Amino acid sequence: MPRRSPLTELEGVEDLHISSNAGLAGLDAFPSLDLLILVACDPVNTAQLSRCKSLSTLEARLTGMSGLEGLVGLNLLSCYVPQNCIRDIGPLMRIERLRNLDVTGNPLSEHTYNVLIPELRKRGCRVIMSERFEWGITCRFHDAGIPISCYKNKVDNRDGYRLGTVGLRFTESPHFEHPYITTSQAEALAKGDLRHAFSHFEHDVAQRLSEALPS
Repeated sequence: MPRRSPLTELEGVEDLHISSNAGLAGLDAFPSLDLLILVACDPVNTAQLSRCKSLSTLEARLTGMSGLEGLVGLNLLSCYVPQNCIRDIGPLMRIERLRNLDVTGNPLSEHTYNVLIPELRKRGCRVIMSERFEWGITCRFHDAGIPISCYKNKVDNRDGYRLGTVGLRFTESPHFEHPYITTSQAEALAKGDLRHAFSHFEHDVAQRLSEALPS
């Protein structure tokens, strides 16, 4: 019986999980992908996904993903993209099949938050998103050039929030370093000096964050 070539085997892969990778080069070798999971990959250009025509579910978190234009030609049913750098979900409005969306912990624009998401929900799409309070804190960080997400962790059995750096700019393992802050500490970040958040991170990460924030 003839042996299958490695390329043929790749062409049959339907589920793929990529973690802590610099970019998405080589995805063209997986034309049959149905599920793609990206964790802490950076940078992520959605244009590299445009040839994954079979893709129905995309999960991408902590990737530094900002633009969604490359997803327009896909027939996505579910798009889970929490804790990235996404501001505009306009491209997703052109995916009629979309029924599940998670944009928690993204610095969404006012138009996306107040107009586009309600419109998607009217179409029957289930949308998970940050509450206005933590969304505002996330936007403050990103507007200052510091990609940090503030979010509620449903696993925590206490009030408060988590902070997580996005992408690989400040740490090689952004999915492991999400310090807890109390509600009062979060309230201080909503209006006060963002530098107060850095002390909650490990020393090396805190130092890189301090160096990145404009004085």
